[in-house]
Amino acid sequence: MMTTHKIAGTGALALAIAAAPASAAELRFANWLPAQHVLNTTVFPTWIESLTEASGGEIEVAVFPARQLGAAGDHYDMAANGIADITFINTGYQPGRFPMVGVAELPFLIDDPVTAETEAFDSWYRDYAEEEMSEVKFCLTFNGGLYALHSVNPVLGIEDIDGMRIRLPNRTLANYFGAMGATNIQISAPESREALERGVADAILFPWASLFPFGINDVVEHHLDVDMAFNNFAFVMNQQTYEGLSDQAKAAVDSHCTSDWAAKISSGWLAVEADGRQRLIDDGHSINEPSAEQLQAFRDAVEPVRNDWLAGAEMAGHDGQAAYDALIAAFAETPVPGN
Repeated sequence: MMTTHKIAGTGALALAIAAAPASAAELRFANWLPAQHVLNTTVFPTWIESLTEASGGEIEVAVFPARQLGAAGDHYDMAANGIADITFINTGYQPGRFPMVGVAELPFLIDDPVTAETEAFDSWYRDYAEEEMSEVKFCLTFNGGLYALHSVNPVLGIEDIDGMRIRLPNRTLANYFGAMGATNIQISAPESREALERGVADAILFPWASLFPFGINDVVEHHLDVDMAFNNFAFVMNQQTYEGLSDQAKAAVDSHCTSDWAAKISSGWLAVEADGRQRLIDDGHSINEPSAEQLQAFRDAVEPVRNDWLAGAEMAGHDGQAAYDALIAAFAETPVPGN
């Protein structure tokens, strides 16, 4: 049976529930991305259709994109409180709440633009997820959207950052650029275009292709040709919703909350992001390449924020260095795509 996943409002959801078989569980999947984002048009539907098929039709999913059920930063609590059954969260939107998963935010930690080393990362994080995300049923986490700096005026090196106002996706990157003299404009992705258009922000750290569905490509013309960081995201589920499912439906959820599925979601997104840079070139935008010395200066600036993460892990009761070393070892064991 094909999934009846829908991009729907509350009224449409009520009609769908009334029409659904009595045995079907209609789950509300909330996210804050535009409906036209590739995750909503292609990647999420693939996961949903497979989940429904695995459940034998017992699970159907109604999709609520574009902040229909709540603000971007509220999606974790929306799952915890039952406002939605499954939510897509940016783990960096609540600084300090999820310290261990936040290691993925470190600049230049992950450099594989095909897989974002998500399978290894998700597997590593499962040792911490139950404690760190105890209010929900953790499903999976993935790294996506290879981030570069997009600006109103040209940027080539750290010397250009001082005094800039930059929309940054998480506290780690805010601290990283803050040490260079930048001010973080704390707004969610859907609010970013307006901030840039009004001159509230001078630049944004954002994935290449994701600029387009948010309309940000219309307000920035310059792009620093350095892939600095990934961001981390997760699927989380309301615990009571999960516990109320049949054994078959629970098994279907479990089989779709895996490191393998995390990797599929990440790779599906990154395959589209790879085209974003060329689209900007085709539209006449300026792609600015730093010198070797300028690039090295950006890399050297990572150490303080890495030390901050280690300290945060210690405060959370973990051996930060051991956890970091285990993650690096897991990345090293990950096969290189195509080899």
